[in-house]
Amino acid sequence: MPKQWKRWRVVLSAGIGILLLLYLLSPYLAAWLVVSEPLQPADAIVVLGGNYERALHGYELYRDGYAPRLVVSGARLHDFTLNGRPFTEANFSKVFLQGLGVPAEAIILLEFTGTTYAEARAVARLSREQPWKRLILVSSPYHTRRANLTFLKQLRGTGIDLIVRPARQSWFRTRRAYSFNWVEAVLHEYAGLLYYWVLGRL
Repeated sequence: MPKQWKRWRVVLSAGIGILLLLYLLSPYLAAWLVVSEPLQPADAIVVLGGNYERALHGYELYRDGYAPRLVVSGARLHDFTLNGRPFTEANFSKVFLQGLGVPAEAIILLEFTGTTYAEARAVARLSREQPWKRLILVSSPYHTRRANLTFLKQLRGTGIDLIVRPARQSWFRTRRAYSFNWVEAVLHEYAGLLYYWVLGRL
């Protein structure tokens, strides 16, 4: 048998072995990404931009009396404007929350925060201007680990307690799945964790 074929067989076998290992470990890899901490009353609920499930869970916590205000953040939505002004994920969350009955004065906008890191820095700046002692941070389940680590670093030294909660009505589950979205979410978060660690953001 030619040496080149032997090498390719080793590479192929190793590749199959790695894929099989990832398949077996996938529920544990997914579960590690999810942070869910016991709820306590807080000064504000921080809803990260990204999708409606985060805003919905923020509303549920507000409705249940866990905090008197919501802080909503998020990046610009391309090609969308409102009254000639760029429309952001934060705007979307505000409109969504007001539609559910949350008064405008109970919603704080943090616009043009396009990354988890930018959101954490913006919330940390806001927190230093407020007499806040505890925040509830809401994001999608698969995003809570990176969000938690990023926010903890930015809030270091403020004395603010952080409670992380995954969006309750999320499509993401930690059980093994074969959908493209599930695999993409898990891989994206591990890549994001590595990237943030290299940049010193965690």
